[in-house]
Amino acid sequence: MAQDIDIKNPGETKELFVLKLSAALTVIYGIIGVTIAVLCDSMTMMLDGLYGVADVVISFLAIAVVRKIRLPANERYNFGYAKYEPFMTAVDGILIVTICAATVFSSMQDIIHPEPMDNVHLAVIYSFISFFICIGFGIYMKQAGKRCHSTILPADAQLWIIEGVVSLGVFLAFGISEYISTTYWKGYANYIDPVLCIILAVFLLAKPISIIRDSFYDLVDASPYQDLKDEIMKIARACAEEHRLHGIKSVKIRKAGRKLFVIVHFLADKSLALHHTEVVKRWVIDRVIKAYPDVDVTILFSGR
Repeated sequence: MAQDIDIKNPGETKELFVLKLSAALTVIYGIIGVTIAVLCDSMTMMLDGLYGVADVVISFLAIAVVRKIRLPANERYNFGYAKYEPFMTAVDGILIVTICAATVFSSMQDIIHPEPMDNVHLAVIYSFISFFICIGFGIYMKQAGKRCHSTILPADAQLWIIEGVVSLGVFLAFGISEYISTTYWKGYANYIDPVLCIILAVFLLAKPISIIRDSFYDLVDASPYQDLKDEIMKIARACAEEHRLHGIKSVKIRKAGRKLFVIVHFLADKSLALHHTEVVKRWVIDRVIKAYPDVDVTILFSGR
């Protein structure tokens, strides 16, 4: 566990509070989910319960990461710990993909070898209640993430929302299955659950794939936000013109979690006075920070 630090920012305090609440709920949710799965003898419910157990691990990792990224840069981590955040969101995405893939595999086995469930009414009641809890808490986390400017909270919120959607699918499947089991078509009742689970899993894969893609771009320092780069380039050109520099060699942007690093490289005379370089630096930094407060700006010069 990362060492504690003094967090004074209300947004950061809120972020940790929501993550701790999420961890507590996932512990309760995982225990109840696995218990229901055992009572119902349902592989789908077992996957649902194990999903909750896995989310417990993710929640505690998220708390550790949030604490870690607040630590200052040091000799080993010159740019701080910001990269821990996209790594964490990538883990979230991989977890969702794994759960979806496991659900598809298990459901295909159930189609080949269908087996009746026990205590179907328990699964129906549990999934119905679970839908409202998961969707409600997921929306709450997403809104809290926007207020805190967090990337971890929205990613974790997706786990809750996806779990809610899965719960709705399970509720509908088991409800229909229980009804059909009392009709002439009762022989098809055992196929409803696995078929619907496959449809849901395939549908839900889009969001985690997007999360993994964005996290990958972040981890490999792909340049983000073309509109931001264009705006900074515009500021740099205005600076070069006002201070009679020869031009701009490059503008580079890298993203690490919620932190943005901008490097502006000017072309200038070799005889440019140190005092003049400081004036240029302050000119650019003040304007960039005014437009984008959370950006870390570095100004470089090379002779021409």
